Amino acid sequence: MLVLGATSLDVFLGQFVERDLLQLLFSKTLHFLRRSSTASCNLRRDMRILEGVEKHVFRNLPGTNIMQESSGDKLEGGLKLVNHGYEL
Repeated sequence: MLVLGATSLDVFLGQFVERDLLQLLFSKTLHFLRRSSTASCNLRRDMRILEGVEKHVFRNLPGTNIMQESSGDKLEGGLKLVNHGYEL
């Protein structure tokens, strides 16, 4: 999901990722993680990371790779989820 999200934001590679299908994949994956996250703190952490990535991917305009900064999360040549303490 992380690779597909980052790929969809690339000017060249983004043309090969169907945004509707990607949004559906994010939705289904997050739904699964939400149901399973009570079993493990690692699953909760994964869920929060994917929620942040989803926010970045679908807040961005199609065909661009420049994002607005908000709440400490930003994209600079790669996903950087500062408020979750992870750099991808």
